[in-house]
Amino acid sequence: MNTGSSDPSSPHGDITVPADLKHCDPLISKTLRALEACKWDHNGLVWPHGTGVLTVKVSRDAMHRALRIFQAILTGVESRGWKIKPNTEKGQCAVKIGEDELAIRLREKLKRSKNQSSHSSWTQYDLNPTGLLMLEINTYVGRSGELAWWDTKTWPLEKQIVDILDGFADAAESLRQLNMERAEEEKRREKEEAKREALQKRENAERRLRDELFAHLGWYERSIALGTLIQDVSKRQLPASWSEEARTRWLNWAKKIREQLDPFSNGYFSKQLSKATFEPGFQWPKPEHETWEEMSTNIPTVWP
Repeated sequence: MNTGSSDPSSPHGDITVPADLKHCDPLISKTLRALEACKWDHNGLVWPHGTGVLTVKVSRDAMHRALRIFQAILTGVESRGWKIKPNTEKGQCAVKIGEDELAIRLREKLKRSKNQSSHSSWTQYDLNPTGLLMLEINTYVGRSGELAWWDTKTWPLEKQIVDILDGFADAAESLRQLNMERAEEEKRREKEEAKREALQKRENAERRLRDELFAHLGWYERSIALGTLIQDVSKRQLPASWSEEARTRWLNWAKKIREQLDPFSNGYFSKQLSKATFEPGFQWPKPEHETWEEMSTNIPTVWP
């Protein structure tokens, strides 16, 4: 709470709290009707239900005073070119300063006292309204500065209106700075994510190329061995049960299989492969594992 006086010579002047609610803002009137229609809770407080009203939680005795203070705040907010937004289903009423919004509420403090009428063996307490009001900003603004103002015996909220408005301005600036920092952090994260995705794309492409290479290498070795076998079959004596026609059929079948295995004839050296980006020195990201057993399960089995 700021205990300094509101300076009438400040650029926005001193804000006077009205003596009654006769000519109050429609938002104040709507909040008053909503409060009057409510039942008090077990602590003797009421707060308006529904949306489109101010966020107030006070006793019936403090209801009119709370709204008169809110009227002064609303007047001061509008004099600075700001705006008070009523509550919604998603949150409390707020002060809109530029593009930033500060959720605020006005509530009455409670005092704990022993319940003398209780017959329980345990000490029981009641919470009772004190008549002391507190206005607080409930939006996180990234600092622990002045975010609440409350009544004292010598300095009631009525004398703190300009201090409250100045506090709104400071909090909005802090929120603006916080949002800028968050935006910069988001840009940094997006940049890091784009970098990670680019590396992942390169990694996937190189892995696919190596998988294909070593698959074809294995087939190529088989095609060479099969070629040698084909030559031997064409020259050597076969069992008597094999006719020349059977030899020819087997040779034609084996030659087609060899062509399918041979990378020079099975389409491995395609036009698409000629345009690929080859990275023989690609450094695979080192996996982070606690034990060698975990790491060994992720070692590639096809490419080195």
